[in-house]
Amino acid sequence: MSNFGEVSVQCSNHGTENVPSHTEELRVFLMSGEQQLTFRQWYSETWVTIQQQVLLSQETLQQERLNSTESGLSTLRERML
Repeated sequence: MSNFGEVSVQCSNHGTENVPSHTEELRVFLMSGEQQLTFRQWYSETWVTIQQQVLLSQETLQQERLNSTESGLSTLRERML
């Protein structure tokens, strides 16, 4: 995680005053952004991997169907002879 310094504001009557609520809001906002970027990267990588597996499975099934059909046609030809 990133380190963030304290946010300070200059007030006319009170001098320099730390404003932890703004600091915390900024920290949460930036950390949330980092988490979103990390999630997006993970999601993208995961989605690509899943899609590759699905496509490979579809190709495998298609090849098995083709082999089965060819085998069935060969058997049918042999019976007809």
